[in-house]
Amino acid sequence: MPKIIIDYTCLPHQVFEGLSFEEKVVLSEKKKLLLRELDNVYFPLFEPEQYFKCYSALVEHLNDPRLNFKLGNIVARELERIRVRDLSVADVFVPYCFLHPDQIKTKKGTVKFTSHGESYLKPEKKHEIVTAINYNHFQEFLKKYLR
Repeated sequence: MPKIIIDYTCLPHQVFEGLSFEEKVVLSEKKKLLLRELDNVYFPLFEPEQYFKCYSALVEHLNDPRLNFKLGNIVARELERIRVRDLSVADVFVPYCFLHPDQIKTKKGTVKFTSHGESYLKPEKKHEIVTAINYNHFQEFLKKYLR
C-alpha cells in the first residue's frame, strides 16, 4: 500500500511557500513516517489501537485541504473505504487459536462430507483440526477485543 500512496500523493510546491525550513521538513516527513509505520506488517498485530490511530492520521493528513495533495483526497477516500469497520467471530477465531492453544483441543485429520452434506473428521496426518474450544474463555476474549 505505501508505494502507491507515495506515487499518487505528492505535495504541490505552493504548499511550501512561506514555510520555514523546519516546517517544510516536518510536513514532508509526516507522511513518510506514517507510511513507514503502516508498512510494518507486525504493527497492526501487536498494537492495533496505535496502528489505527496512525492510519486515521494518514487519512486526515491526505485530506487536509491546506496541503492540497495531488490525488490525496482520492487516496484518502479509498483508504477510508477499505478500513475494516467490524469483525465477525470467524475473523477472530484463528488468532484466538494461535494465542490460546491451551484453550482448544485439536485432532489430526481431514474434514470430509457425506452425500447428505454432513461433515465428519477422517483421521489423517494432513491437517490439525480444532475439535473443542473453551467457549467461556473465547467469549471473554471476544468481549475484550471486539469493542
